[in-house]
Amino acid sequence: MAIVEQFGFRDIGGTYWKNIDIEGLIIPRKNLNYPFIGTESLGRKYTIEFYLQDSKTDFHPGNLATNVVFTPFAVVADIVFFPISISVLQLINGPS
Repeated sequence: MAIVEQFGFRDIGGTYWKNIDIEGLIIPRKNLNYPFIGTESLGRKYTIEFYLQDSKTDFHPGNLATNVVFTPFAVVADIVFFPISISVLQLINGPS
């Protein structure tokens, strides 16, 4: 395991970890205007976990106003469609 540690990995509870800082954007392949030729992939699948070192929240008055305006409509929609959805589920599942 000395070779693994030489590459910057460290043993934490029997699992080897290596932190790599990445900055940038993740853009889905379908959104790129590029003709990919063949398959661009790694030789095997890897599990990748992303962690955020710090978090921030932004306040946008426009979003707040939109949410305040649409909340009554959402409540009415919930009140109207909830009994309908229960009825449909009972029809699908049959009598109990």
